[in-house]
Amino acid sequence: MIKRIPLLFCFLTFHVLLSQNNIWEDPAINQINRLPSKATFYSYENLDLAIANQREKSKFFKSLNGDWKFNWVATPEESSDTFQENNFDVSKWKSIDVPSNWEMRGYGKAIYTNITYPFFSNYPNINHSDNPVGHYVKSFTIDESWKNKDVILHFGGVSSAFYVWINGAFVGYSEDTRLPSEFDIMKYLKTGENKIAVKVYRWSDGSYLEDQDTWRLSGIEREVFLQAVPKVRLSDFTIRTNLDENYENATLQIRPQFTVNIPDKFIEKVGYFNTTPLKTIVDDWTLTTQLIDTDGNVVIKENILKLGTSLGEKHPARDQVCFGMIEMDVKNPHKWSADEPYLYTALFSVKDDKGNLI
Repeated sequence: MIKRIPLLFCFLTFHVLLSQNNIWEDPAINQINRLPSKATFYSYENLDLAIANQREKSKFFKSLNGDWKFNWVATPEESSDTFQENNFDVSKWKSIDVPSNWEMRGYGKAIYTNITYPFFSNYPNINHSDNPVGHYVKSFTIDESWKNKDVILHFGGVSSAFYVWINGAFVGYSEDTRLPSEFDIMKYLKTGENKIAVKVYRWSDGSYLEDQDTWRLSGIEREVFLQAVPKVRLSDFTIRTNLDENYENATLQIRPQFTVNIPDKFIEKVGYFNTTPLKTIVDDWTLTTQLIDTDGNVVIKENILKLGTSLGEKHPARDQVCFGMIEMDVKNPHKWSADEPYLYTALFSVKDDKGNLI
């Protein structure tokens, strides 16, 4: 009996210490349900809008910038655990403009410092008596045409850690102040009015890495928007532009990635070792790639790639696959420079097996 007491005491102590940990003080967690980072691009319903790149005119884009209901407290212990619930009354809260930093709106204190931490340094812990929290709430509606699409919630930048809820349901968590955070929120939405709630912590374990010579400010400091995207879509891509040895002609190389977020997408449900990957019902859908100059002219002949080429790509046991899944030769392109920052537009179109634009 005497030998068992220390073991029991150690177990209980260990359990208590674990239960006191916060995600925003855990270096092993810097996101929950955040989508993988990707290139910056937007989905449009027609070619004219895509070429013009006017996202605000697309019916599949909705900005959440503007006034949000806001409540600021000085410590995490004073923060609310229920403000995200649908029946929580925020009518008496003040408003704050998004994007902005709450220090510039009269909440807390702006701090300028170089390499000295602006908080008590005890990595990865944060002083709970000096970690203000901001509560944000906003209502919004979505278009009926979004019903059969995925809806992506985009935060351009939040300092320094935040939780997000839709209609009272927990969506996710993210750190990384200067990077976008995106979440797929379609399953949390409802017809009519929806509620988004965001809880922002000024400091987190990630703040130890964000030790730059700059002003230390807090809040939702970059844009917030929603975008409805197809269930089958180009989800990311990487581009290389390789010039020849004379710096005259170039090869445009593109490696696309696709999302196929539909049920029963596989034709067969059983895979086979050392053979072609499982085929999908969208393998014969296509990605058309066009390169357009600043005058809106198509520079070279379009490239057409079947989605199955990417979805069914085999990776060798040794070595690596060829990067350029799409390759297009461009004769004597305009070369970008600081004096002449000439940019081309890459236009991607996903079409089904009947040629319909998705």
